[in-house]
This record gives sequence, C-alpha cells and structure tokens, in this order.
Amino acid sequence: MKFYYFSIIFLSIQLLNLNNILGQSDVRNDVATPKNSSVEAWITSEDNSTTRGVYDATYTTSSRILIKYFNDAYSSSRRFNCHGYAWHMVEGGDPRWIGYSVPTSEDIYMTDGSYIQVCNETYPGKVSWADGDHSAITTSAPGVWTSKWNRYPLMTHDKNDNPFGFVFKYYVSTKISGNTSNFCSGTRTFSVQNISGATYSWIYSSTLSVIGSTNTSQIVIQRNGSLSGPSWVEVQISTPCSPTSSTRRINFSVGTPPSSSVYADWDNPLKIIAGADPVTGATSYKWYVNNVFIKSTSTPNTSLSYNGNCTTSVTVGVEVVTSCGTSGKTNTNIGTAPCDNYYIIAPNPAQDVITISAGEQSGMAAKTGLLSSSVNNITHVKIFNSRGIVLKSLQYTEPGKQVQVNLAGLTPGIYFVEVSNGNNKQTKMLVITR
Repeated sequence: MKFYYFSIIFLSIQLLNLNNILGQSDVRNDVATPKNSSVEAWITSEDNSTTRGVYDATYTTSSRILIKYFNDAYSSSRRFNCHGYAWHMVEGGDPRWIGYSVPTSEDIYMTDGSYIQVCNETYPGKVSWADGDHSAITTSAPGVWTSKWNRYPLMTHDKNDNPFGFVFKYYVSTKISGNTSNFCSGTRTFSVQNISGATYSWIYSSTLSVIGSTNTSQIVIQRNGSLSGPSWVEVQISTPCSPTSSTRRINFSVGTPPSSSVYADWDNPLKIIAGADPVTGATSYKWYVNNVFIKSTSTPNTSLSYNGNCTTSVTVGVEVVTSCGTSGKTNTNIGTAPCDNYYIIAPNPAQDVITISAGEQSGMAAKTGLLSSSVNNITHVKIFNSRGIVLKSLQYTEPGKQVQVNLAGLTPGIYFVEVSNGNNKQTKMLVITR
C-alpha cells in the first residue's frame, strides 16, 4: 500500500489529504528479508494526535477491531504502513514504511525464498493483494485478517472488508526452527511450517547423519561419529501454487569448534582493536596478546590494552569456546605499536557515528624519545570491507583535524577506514556493533 494509492472507495475522501504526504523529516533506513535481501524502507514522521484521532473515528465500524500498536490513544499512524507491518514488524522489526517510493519494494519477500506461495489461506501466514497494493497477516480465525490501512488504523477485519481488491495470494514463512547452539551429542530436530500439499527435501553436512525421513516438514539428525566443525541442514520446499521452490539453510557447529580468523590493528600505542569471524554456537572468545591471556568476551570483538614498547612485534590471538570445548588458538601479527602521530577513531567498536581525529604526540612516543611529525588535516575518508570494496567515500573540501562519519547502512562487522591528507594515508580497522 503506497502513499498515493487510496481512492474514492474510502469512507471520507476529504481525509486523504495526500498533497503533502512526503514528509521532509522522513529518512531512508533499509531493512532486510529473512534471507538477507535488501528492502528499501523509511523511518517516517508521525501525524499529530488530532489527525490520528479523526482517522480512527472515520474508520471505526462494529466489525473492525482497531489495534493501538504504540500503546497510546490512537491506532492510526504515519510511522508504518501495511507492508512494513505484515512483512517486517510482525517478525520483530522496528516501525518502517515499505513502498515509500518504489511500488514493488515488498515483492522481494515473496521472491527471494524467505516466504513461499501456497494455495489457500494458512495460519500463520501472509496475504498479498494480487489486484491491489496491500499486505495483511492471517489470524487463527479463517477469513479474519490484520492489516494497516496506509496512514490510517491498524485493524483486524473481515477479508472482504477492505478497499484494495479481492484477488488474494497467500504466503507462509520458510524459516527453519531448531536449536542452533553447539551440538555435542544426542539428536536434534529441525522443522519448517507444515504446509498442505507441499513437498520437502532435506540435505545436510557431512558432519551429520539423519534418523528417519528426509521428505517431511522436519528432520532428525545426530553427529556423524566423531566429526566436528561447521555444520548445516537445508530444506527445499515446493508447493502446487508456487512458481519456484524455496531453499533455506540453518548453520551451527558440531563438536569442538573451528578456529576463527582474527583481525587486529592498533587503535593507539596503548590500545589494540580486535575482531574475529563469529562462530555459530560460541559462548565466549578468549583473547591473547603475545600469547598472554588478556580477557574473555561474549562477542567476537573487543579492545585490548598493551603495556609494552613500540619496538617489539605484537601478535593477537583468539580461542573460541563452546559447550563442546575450545578451539585452537589463531594468531595474527600486527607489527609494532605506532610511536608517532596517528589518526584516532572513536568510539571503536562503534555503532552509529565515529569521530576521526588527527592524534597528538603519544605518551609512548615521548617515552621512547621519538619525535612526532606535524599533525595533518583530514581531506578524504574511505570505508571498505574485508574484500576491499569501498562502501563509503567522503571528500572534505575544507580539511580539518577532526571529522565525523555516519555509519548508516553498514551492518555489524569488521571494516577498514582509510584516512588521507592528500599526500599521506593511513588505514585502521573499525568494528561496528549494534
């Protein structure tokens, strides 16, 4: 359902007031499908309370149940629409408007395998209007659905009580349910929604063996002997009404966890920023500097203190701990600590915004008697991923000794920041967490 869609079939055409619906304070903030496909989405500003109250009163009937999503006095809201509610928010996402500028933004949920089309209304499930622009979710009562009507109320209503049309397509999630913690012994069951008329085909990694059938909506697996390592199960689902089959996979670890690659860099001469490839089922990560244990963390990123000098080569190591044991230690050499000026990134790890500053002479440089060079202005900042793909490139026409960089659009993980002053450049590691 898009901003410009409503027509004269609504109860009060004078309430549409779509002339100025594109708010100046609206901000694009994309989301992802369950299979991690990008979806254009927007954070949109709210209508005032008087307007929301008028909309609620206009669309209230004896057969509709208005839902107050924000636990305030109103159901109507401009903060989300039908697609944002049915495909994103119901699955735990924050309020979003999907379909703000592209009428088919929500279609990716139906085509990338996150959901599969079925022949009949199914609960729990989704509904897409084939002859209109609207989405709903089914309820336990057949023919009674919940949907958000544009900026108007979020309602539970009869399926035929709607202004969007009467040709429906039905979808269900292909999500695999099951325990993904580290698998040591015994059996484990994974399942998908049982769909009438569907066929299922499960496959699995060599670290596993199966007990029973592989062509129902669930699979029972066990560890294949003493094999350990990254493991997975995958299911292919087909239905009579879906033009294509859908494939979903779930990952976990079996037995002793695999070693994890470790990344590290100098945040400053007395601090190291470190990160590791996350391991499914990990309960903690044990960090070492020059083979000396420093600390354990629950997430695969941290900062580590360094109390040595700037002439000794330094290694950073990590061990992965799971319920089945501890991996071997992986080390990476990050060379010697910087003894001269450097660019400082703060905070690191970061979430939303970082500040990059040209550093002053460090205490380490003073201790070693090394002289610092002049502080350089910042003219250009690039952020790229571990594959070397540049994701942000910022040019500053008025160079300064400090700049701020917004990290919007970058998912949690390990990145690299290249800072230059036109003549020289330096690259530092950045960890983003949320």
